[in-house]
Amino acid sequence: MSDEEVYHPPERLSLHQGAAKRASIDVGPAFRLPFRQSERTSLIETDMDASTASAASLAASDSPKMSPNGQRKPSALKTGGSRRASSFHEQRRRLSFMVTKDGEDGEDEQADLERRDSPTRAVVTARAIRNPSLNNAPVSSEREKKVVKEKPKLISPGDEGEESEGDDDANSDDSDKEPKLSVSDKPRPDNANGANASTSNSTFGKQSRQSMQSDITEEGIIYDFLRKTQQWKENFLSTYLYEFCLWAYESTRVSIYVYTLMHIAILAALACILKYGIGVQVSGIFYYNLIHAVSGFLGKVSFAFGLRATQLISKEFTARNMVKRGKGVSLTSIANPIPLVKLHADEGKTLRYLFIFMLVLIEANVWFLGIKMEWTPTPSNLGTFPCVPVSYPTKPAIMPGLGNFMQGDSDLSMIYSYGLPLGDGVVGGFAAWPLSTPLKSFSITHSGVAFGVNAVCGKLEVARPGSANGYTQFKIDTMDVWSTMFAATLEVQLPAGSHNWEDFADSDITQECVVRYIMGDADIEFGFLTDQWGGVISQNLQSMDINGTTIQKDASSRYYFGAVQDLLGVNYEYENITRWIIEGTQQVFNGTSYGTSQGATFANLFQWATEPDGLYHTEYTWRGMAAAMAILAHYILLQYNDKGKTTCAYVGMKGAGVIEAPGYVVALTAGSVILCLLAELSQLFWWFLLSGGGEANDRAAKCLESPMQMFYDMRKGGTELLGELEVDDQTPRAIKTHYTDVVVRFGESRQTRANPIGMLVLGQPEK
Repeated sequence: MSDEEVYHPPERLSLHQGAAKRASIDVGPAFRLPFRQSERTSLIETDMDASTASAASLAASDSPKMSPNGQRKPSALKTGGSRRASSFHEQRRRLSFMVTKDGEDGEDEQADLERRDSPTRAVVTARAIRNPSLNNAPVSSEREKKVVKEKPKLISPGDEGEESEGDDDANSDDSDKEPKLSVSDKPRPDNANGANASTSNSTFGKQSRQSMQSDITEEGIIYDFLRKTQQWKENFLSTYLYEFCLWAYESTRVSIYVYTLMHIAILAALACILKYGIGVQVSGIFYYNLIHAVSGFLGKVSFAFGLRATQLISKEFTARNMVKRGKGVSLTSIANPIPLVKLHADEGKTLRYLFIFMLVLIEANVWFLGIKMEWTPTPSNLGTFPCVPVSYPTKPAIMPGLGNFMQGDSDLSMIYSYGLPLGDGVVGGFAAWPLSTPLKSFSITHSGVAFGVNAVCGKLEVARPGSANGYTQFKIDTMDVWSTMFAATLEVQLPAGSHNWEDFADSDITQECVVRYIMGDADIEFGFLTDQWGGVISQNLQSMDINGTTIQKDASSRYYFGAVQDLLGVNYEYENITRWIIEGTQQVFNGTSYGTSQGATFANLFQWATEPDGLYHTEYTWRGMAAAMAILAHYILLQYNDKGKTTCAYVGMKGAGVIEAPGYVVALTAGSVILCLLAELSQLFWWFLLSGGGEANDRAAKCLESPMQMFYDMRKGGTELLGELEVDDQTPRAIKTHYTDVVVRFGESRQTRANPIGMLVLGQPEK
């Protein structure tokens, strides 16, 4: 073989940067960064050229050992060949190898293998055309023959060793035959040592490694993500937006405006919580916890942002003095600011201290607000469901002994079951009966019939002799009727031992009461209670809306009968109901007596005239009379006609509530927010008038923010500036005293250029 045909292995690609430094780049490492498709094709061609040239060189060196018929000896075949080419083709063969079972998908594997090896065959064919002398050169191994041939031979993992031995004994005449795609169909040994499982695990591990290797190739998702991330980063760093953000971040003036505006926004958020969060009904206690947490967080963030804003203003004032003052500023004032608040400059010190005090005051008031904040459950709207409205086309049944029935019905009852207590009577009514039970306890709201009762009792006397019978007695003296209103005068006799008139404790006493009654229209909210078996009973009257005036259950005692009478007016529609109530009054209170029950000393019908001591109190007789009349009216109104059907608004306790706080706490917090805002605007306006910032001030302020920046700016004249202590005392106090008279100034001028002491020279790193 001639010298021109001798293959020379490629050298390393070197980049020489001088005699002392040399950087080498190895083109054949095991791990490479992703490259483009054209680069990969070029690399494959380079590897194939190296493989072919190596085979030719090996053939020239082994030519004396070949047999006369031109076949290679087995010993030469086992020791010769290009390790790099064999490793390359072995890696390609393993990557393209697929295990099949019983000949399934064989054609698909062959097509896939041909597709994968088509670039390799094209490169080898092109190389052979360019160098025809290599066509007759013997190859180093049977595997290299497979690469040169048109169709490779597919070998199963089990026959790998046998195939290697067969290649050594192969005849050169077999190379003229077209190789066929073959899959080993030998039955796998079924042993007890788990060989099949081991082979399966090995195959699974190979597939996992191949999957991982595919992720880090050019088409892999990992490199694709990293490449896109790096490209996005480079594009962003080259935009004007990044340059603007960097300039704004390094500018002290911009930072002052940003922190001030953000702190004003925090104060506005606190004001919104006080305005729209306190005293407002919300759908759940989650909002109470949220407002509680947000208000506390805003108090702390307000202190942090406000303190940072005033620190920046102080630092900017100091930077301005370093730039514009001829003598500069004291080094001690720069290195040792005021503890905690870290303020340097004297300009605007009073305003800054006042602002910091306001920040502390806001934090204290927010804490106090959180302590006093309370959650009060309130009913919420459940929806609209069917109900039966009240109507009275026929007269209700007024049974004999109605008073005893009412007395039993009022046992252990509350006044809210029949009406709402007024300052001098009771107001009540009824609107509808529910046909749905969305909750165990709920209320419905609908327009209905309302009534008002007033009772005034006086003229206390000892009962006539012989009238005592041991019971509570009632007697009607007079009665006047005006349409839907009537008034009656009654005499109530209290038995001996049941009243609080101590002078006549052993005698019956009588008291005269005047009762007035009126009816009208109102929107009534009445509560109901249901049990597990579906039973529904009326519970409590929640509220009444009479001509735009709402009377709530817990605040009804502020109203009096006169106001209710004016609101109800005259309604001729309910004259029939008024007559029925008058008839019931005659039956219950005219010449009737009621005894005690459950060992008590009073009648249940008249129990609201007693106190916890179990005795009738003559000053509360009016309450008992008004409650008894309200029970009678409620009984009549419950005798409604149930033929109609409509829809009512249902309300109930479903987690809603009101966030409440004392008024003085809210006022203190709001006042502190307003004062803090005024102090902040004052210090900002003062800074704007005196300094206003600037590029020179921003560059001078860097040394106050970063010790490394200060160290760099003091690179010239720093030794003379620092000096040495004249005494042995090197405590922080001594050092502070030593540098008190040392002044520094940022930049230099014609007058101070000759004196490097106390100068911070402005400049860029030397190139």
